[in-house]
Amino acid sequence: MDIERDKSERQQLALSAQNFALKTVVRALVDHARASDPEITDRLEAAIDARHARLERLSDTDREFTERARSYLSLLTTPPD
Repeated sequence: MDIERDKSERQQLALSAQNFALKTVVRALVDHARASDPEITDRLEAAIDARHARLERLSDTDREFTERARSYLSLLTTPPD
């Protein structure tokens, strides 16, 4: 059981490291893009809103997806401290 837990912890560590690296790269790219396109965040948010608006009947899953997409977009477009 310790072997399985160790393997799971290593997988979680790898995923966390990958997620951190991806967030770091995307934030840097968005910061760079913002220099020439100050409204990039608004355009990205509009893409989420447009997807949401195209849905005919909104389920709880659709609403949760949109909320999470907005939250994750905010995380990726907010400049690091």
